[in-house]
Amino acid sequence: MLRFILSTIACVGLVWVFNSPLKTGATTLPPLGKFFSPSHGFWVNAEKDKYLNTALRSSDVNEHIEIAFDDRLIPHIFASNDHDLYFAQGYVTAMHRLWQLDISSRAAAGRLSEIMGKSLLNYDKKQRRRGMTFGAENTLESWQRDAESMMMLEAYAAGINAYISRLKPRDYPLEFKLINYQPEEWSVYKSALFVKSMCVTLNSREYDLEFSTMLEMLGQEKFDFLFPEFNPDSDPIIPPGTKWEFDPVIAESTTSPAIPVTHGIGKRAGFEEEYYVGSNNWAVSGEKTASGNPILCNDPHLSLSLPSIWYELHMNSPEQNCYGVSLPGMPCIISGFNEDAAWGMTNVGQDVLDWYQIDWANDEKTKYHLDGEVLDVTYRYEKIEIASGDAIVDTVVYTKWGPVMPEGSHEGLAMRWIAHDGGPFSDAMTFRALDKSKNVHEFLAAMDQYHAPAQNFVFADKGNNIALRIGGSLPLRAKGQGRFISDGSKSANGWNRTIPPAHNPVTINPERGFVSSANQRTTDDTYPYYYTGGRYFEDYRGATLNRYLSSMHDITRNDMQQLQQSGFSMKAEQILPAMLDAIADATLTSEEQTIVDGLLQWDYDYDHTRIEPLYFELWYQHLYYKTWDEFDDIPDTIAYTMPESWRLIDLALNAPDTTVFDLVTTDEKESFDDIVLLSLQEATEELESLEPKASSWGAYRTTTIQHLANLPGMSVKLNNTSGHGDALNAISTRNGPSWRMIVELNDPVEAHVVYRVGSPAIPDRGIMMI
Repeated sequence: MLRFILSTIACVGLVWVFNSPLKTGATTLPPLGKFFSPSHGFWVNAEKDKYLNTALRSSDVNEHIEIAFDDRLIPHIFASNDHDLYFAQGYVTAMHRLWQLDISSRAAAGRLSEIMGKSLLNYDKKQRRRGMTFGAENTLESWQRDAESMMMLEAYAAGINAYISRLKPRDYPLEFKLINYQPEEWSVYKSALFVKSMCVTLNSREYDLEFSTMLEMLGQEKFDFLFPEFNPDSDPIIPPGTKWEFDPVIAESTTSPAIPVTHGIGKRAGFEEEYYVGSNNWAVSGEKTASGNPILCNDPHLSLSLPSIWYELHMNSPEQNCYGVSLPGMPCIISGFNEDAAWGMTNVGQDVLDWYQIDWANDEKTKYHLDGEVLDVTYRYEKIEIASGDAIVDTVVYTKWGPVMPEGSHEGLAMRWIAHDGGPFSDAMTFRALDKSKNVHEFLAAMDQYHAPAQNFVFADKGNNIALRIGGSLPLRAKGQGRFISDGSKSANGWNRTIPPAHNPVTINPERGFVSSANQRTTDDTYPYYYTGGRYFEDYRGATLNRYLSSMHDITRNDMQQLQQSGFSMKAEQILPAMLDAIADATLTSEEQTIVDGLLQWDYDYDHTRIEPLYFELWYQHLYYKTWDEFDDIPDTIAYTMPESWRLIDLALNAPDTTVFDLVTTDEKESFDDIVLLSLQEATEELESLEPKASSWGAYRTTTIQHLANLPGMSVKLNNTSGHGDALNAISTRNGPSWRMIVELNDPVEAHVVYRVGSPAIPDRGIMMI
């Protein structure tokens, strides 16, 4: 009897253990019994074929829908009306990307603690305090004012939910089983949350606090010398000399003096900050192509992830027939083409987020001064559920400007961010209009509806028209407004409206025969509206692209493929000859001479098989930080930034004896030549410490394609990626070409696409005709 009782207890104990989550240090494992079950666990995810061609019927659709999967498992949707088309898009997106949909909306809303536990609580608080849910609510409200937008968004949500409703727990994607939770219904509000997450990625970069710190430490004259607002040698997106055919609106705001900085958690922004998310797009007129037809190229460089940020598909109804990629969470084709036209985008990079110092009217900080009046703050009570069953309520204070940060580097500052605004129109319609567009006039009309995040939209049609238009709401600022932390006690210190959409920069069929963008400055100084970009505007890729396109004729799609893969660095071309000249007469060690000899033969191409890119990279990094050694003594408790590379190069080429090259730690007065030699010596030492890793550029600069759950076993590390942040092939350790498209508007339209890291087992290359 005792043996039976003990066996029963042991059996019950094992059942409990295998059906309960197991805590192992900082990691919680799913219930092992469920996870390893042959009938319900992860084995099920490997055995069923979900990608068979199918006819989709549902009570939520009006007519028959057919979905065919090609040899790359890309869905081709054929519907009899647009409502059913968007329903089917939601359905197949959920079929391939259900966990991605779920986790992206939870991350945007600050709901990760709910499924992953207390370790994600600070992240969730940050999202709530940033105003993500506030902005999503305002965006949803703007969408709801347009019936056609809601038809599209609700049909897409219904398609996702129709797929979810057919699943049993055994059918859930692997990530749900690993994290031990189940999917929840999609909604239009979650689509709005997804848009806010893209605004964080693309339209939240600013340096107000850092620039205010530097201005206070350096004084106006030295700050202006080290931190010019724009690179005078930049090659802007809109061709210089473009005529602006409108009467500009005068900004009602004023520029207030920068507020003295009294706090801030350390943030060092320097050399490494220059390799951010980057993208390229361009279109060439038929006058420059071998076929006589326009060619459009789009090359968005975003975070490389598993699954991909994009979802490739073909959508066909009586109203549209388009191919390209969507963003899981939103309907329509975002970057793609139809039978008459093609379109794509890159990020604008203008600063649309400002910080304001609040003048509190009481010690409790429940009232504040604005325009001579005392106003009450408002509160949002953000309830955050935690996987343990607990919950906390985070009270976020709001002023007229926006949410006030309760802690961290921006403690006490209020955020004014354009992503908090719903927009004056339903920007959900922009891509629906693009998907149906046939000519440049319809393209421009679609741009008038777009709100955020601001993008450089490129377009080409079969009428041999090419165009580039900045789409999105841009603040109507007074000159200098928004570059520093501003006084929040006066409404005039902030912008209260946006530039009229019709006044956004645009170029149509320019004389040079092409339009292009690569995240550089938008216009030359003749544009009548003020804008700023912090450190964001790229200084080399845009100029490289324009140089190549200007010199090319009889262009083919193959030429465009080669251009997208170019690893040429204009930055290296500008500064390396001066670096080599500086040490031409120096006595070098054999190891240093090896570096110099290699670089004398280098063609400035970041080829992953070569070691010369690594030689230059290490040498230049040491040169950069040695030049700006004045910043080394700034305490870690202060947020600050360092001058951009273009400024260093400008001074090296035009003022090599300026005091910035004089080391503050020595009594001697060093010049650029001295710093270059010292940097070479340090780079040589670092190179020797890297062996054998330093066998080539690719071996040194590996690129990781990270799974969205940050699971190393489901991520991929590559050591054969060419390119660099300064090159058109702008690959870094985590970012790269998430989607590449080359469209030639022949009859029929022909396109080459490269689709990285999509659904499992999908090859990444294809040639499509529509």
